[in-house]
Amino acid sequence: MKGWFSRGMMVRGKQLLQLYSYYSLLLALLLMVTAGLDRSGTFVGNVRPILMLSAASAYVVAAALFAALASRRPDPQAAVGYVFVEVALLAAMMLASGGLSSGFSSLLLIPLVISNLLAPGVLGFGVAAWITLAVFYTEYIQPQDINAADVVRAGLYGLLAFVLAILTQGVSRRLNSALSLASEQASHLRRLQRFSQQALLDMPDGIIACAD
Repeated sequence: MKGWFSRGMMVRGKQLLQLYSYYSLLLALLLMVTAGLDRSGTFVGNVRPILMLSAASAYVVAAALFAALASRRPDPQAAVGYVFVEVALLAAMMLASGGLSSGFSSLLLIPLVISNLLAPGVLGFGVAAWITLAVFYTEYIQPQDINAADVVRAGLYGLLAFVLAILTQGVSRRLNSALSLASEQASHLRRLQRFSQQALLDMPDGIIACAD
């Protein structure tokens, strides 16, 4: 699995991992507070309030553990693994809140973008497939009353997930290429500077005369 990550990608992804861990923890706490205060299900959990509260509680625990790990030893591999857990919990809360018509469909796209920025390739598409399966489960398999509109809507959402994954991976590769080129140029300039300094030190003592 380590072969899927370049060394430069892992180094440059540390700051993104830390920022994403703070976002995830803040979102988990907000959903937990909202689920606890919204007893009538006006905003979240209007279909299955117990499932909503349970998933939000598990989300807080998982996000706190991930934030602690990201602050001490950021690892893109562990981050992608956490994304799979996060998607499952968000899908459970989406099911508890009424499916794709709730706002959780937009929240699922954020871990998709982050995972494809950190791990372009097989793992990024794996997250897109996992989100598609989660949406199909909440919209097509789990509900008792199935209609064609829900199936089409879930299919379009899955298509959107893969298109977004492809676009994000393209951006990630361009950024990695640009950063690698900048790093190589900076290393080349440092070598030239050291060579020039060494050449000046090796010159014999004397006076350099310059004519106007």
